[in-house]
Amino acid sequence: MKILIATPVHKIKDYCMERWLKNVAELQPAYSADLLLVDNSLNLDFMEKVKGYCGKYKIKNYKIKHLDLPPNIERYERMARSREIIRNEFLSKNYDAWFSWESDIIIPTDTLGKLVKFMKTGDFMVIDHNCWMRGFPGAYCTDFGIALVARNALEKYSFILEFGTDPEMPKTYEPSEAWFKARVLRDGGNCIEVDNLVTPIAHLNPIVTQKMKVLIAAPIHESKDYSMDRWLENVSRQEHPADLLMVDNSVGTEYMRKVDMYCAKHGINPVRNLGQSPISNGVTNYKIIHLELPIEQGKHERVARSREIIRQYFLKHDYDAWFVWECDQIIPVNTLDNLIKIMQQENYMMVNPNKWAREDPTIPNTDFGVSLIKREALGKHNFILEFNDPETPDTWETGESWFKSQVLKNGGSYIDVYGIIDPIYHLNQ
Repeated sequence: MKILIATPVHKIKDYCMERWLKNVAELQPAYSADLLLVDNSLNLDFMEKVKGYCGKYKIKNYKIKHLDLPPNIERYERMARSREIIRNEFLSKNYDAWFSWESDIIIPTDTLGKLVKFMKTGDFMVIDHNCWMRGFPGAYCTDFGIALVARNALEKYSFILEFGTDPEMPKTYEPSEAWFKARVLRDGGNCIEVDNLVTPIAHLNPIVTQKMKVLIAAPIHESKDYSMDRWLENVSRQEHPADLLMVDNSVGTEYMRKVDMYCAKHGINPVRNLGQSPISNGVTNYKIIHLELPIEQGKHERVARSREIIRQYFLKHDYDAWFVWECDQIIPVNTLDNLIKIMQQENYMMVNPNKWAREDPTIPNTDFGVSLIKREALGKHNFILEFNDPETPDTWETGESWFKSQVLKNGGSYIDVYGIIDPIYHLNQ
């Protein structure tokens, strides 16, 4: 089979680019293939740097194209448009398959030979190899980081989403790989996701040095008293230094006094004003604000208005991120460090781990139960719905999904991740 190795590149991946191209040079003698890179950086400087790397390692039959896009185009759309350039270049030549191989993944030299053999054996249109999430080898990552896509699939399906014209199109560029595979299957084709066919796989990490200043904050209510003592013990044991803010929307202030007792029990100390003194190791300082609402106020609006108080408090102080953590969920003590690591690696505005519905652990739940939100997102988007705005939802209940859609619409990025935080116990009694 005649193969085109091709991938989008960007200057943010310079930490791995030279090492990756050295890997390409090592792989080409084992399986001869051409190389196409589509650089979607904001100028031509990185493209010239990449050419130097290619020359250094004597890469054969390579081409680099530059995709000039406005600076406010978010990363997933940049990748999708770069892949469409790859698809068109592929179809203009007599290639049999495209080897999609992201520039931060290091693989053995026999990888391409194994995938080609597997594709021929099963006559697959797409072979998508699990490559693990970077820094978290126990978490699945089945995007097109390591994938072999046959010509007959690329002839039928593009990566440019046509919003408003095709009801089956996703509303975001982010899940374009999953959407592509779904189209293949829908039209009678076949694809396979495989594990451990290629081993070892190294997913390279950028150097992360920033220590983020985090506010752990959550709405609380007396209805969650069954979990509050256990939750505050869990908060006190978190390894990353952080402050704790709680907004109590119970009727009256009596429940706040009970929460004060729980905090004292677990060594978390009340302070008048969080964020004005250095944060010590772990979680040692807290503040409770009471939000008085009519007794008939619905649960979801209570939560949203409490979150808006948190957002306003956050923005008045110099925190880098808000760790949204519902008071009925028990998590590992290194959770916050892991979420910060993911956020910094790809500069996400939000990292939202999957957990499970409290009533049924087979149902995934990607609301804001355990989420890390960057200051930039909180400065742009609030939680108070304005029903005269045609883009706001008609109910308070969808506040999380609406918030995430606003982040994407305004050029930001977030990620819903699975298997990173394990276990998460969603308490129901």
